[in-house]
Amino acid sequence: MADIFKKLNHFASGKSVLAGIVAANAIVFLLIWTSMLVSRSLGYGNMANWLILPPSFEETILQPWSIATYMFTHIRLFHLVANMAWLYCFGIIFLDLYPNRALMRTYIAGGLAGAILYLAAGAVHSLNGLAGASAAVLAIAAATVVRAPNYGIRLFVFGIVKIKWVAAAFVLFALLTTDIHAIGSHAAHIGGIAAGCAIALNARYGIFRRSEPVRKPAVDIEHRLDELLDKVKTSGYNSLSAREKKELSDLSGKIEL
Repeated sequence: MADIFKKLNHFASGKSVLAGIVAANAIVFLLIWTSMLVSRSLGYGNMANWLILPPSFEETILQPWSIATYMFTHIRLFHLVANMAWLYCFGIIFLDLYPNRALMRTYIAGGLAGAILYLAAGAVHSLNGLAGASAAVLAIAAATVVRAPNYGIRLFVFGIVKIKWVAAAFVLFALLTTDIHAIGSHAAHIGGIAAGCAIALNARYGIFRRSEPVRKPAVDIEHRLDELLDKVKTSGYNSLSAREKKELSDLSGKIEL
């Protein structure tokens, strides 16, 4: 319980980029709804039309910023709350496994990968615009699960549950809350998951890193980190001592992505 309050305090203090991502999504949502009210009374265009990702490459070329803005844009309150809840759920665990700077990189990478697959789907299927952080959040979830699938979290009703089952529930939730015919949205989700998996594998095996002479201290750090992660996979995060939890957090910050 003390760990939960510590993480909540860390989130609220703004020391993590996690708070910034949630705040950005909330601010954009408020701006969109403010613009909707203004447009109805004054006849101006809706701000959301400039932020969502258009359904084709041709339209996106005329609105290139939307590749980045769509992943912070939500039209429906339920969509915003659900995505931010899942982001927080996986984000606090992600920060135990990776350096803080990796969170935003993974979020952006997932969003970009989702945009690419969405536009690819749009080339062969008629689509509407894309909005929402789902692909970006799925990237963070995938990176977390691939890194430590047996990481245990305590849920109020179910007790300690492995993160891989929570991720499975997230994917199922995404499927059930997305129209089965929404090919573009499903393509974006797949892109986000693929990006998260690639980031986790890169962190584990260095697949996409530049070829450099490996220094012994880096090897020692990764070896010790792997030992701690193996313990988490086998017995869950709560099996770590307070010292090991701090060591895991410190070592994660020294691994380059």
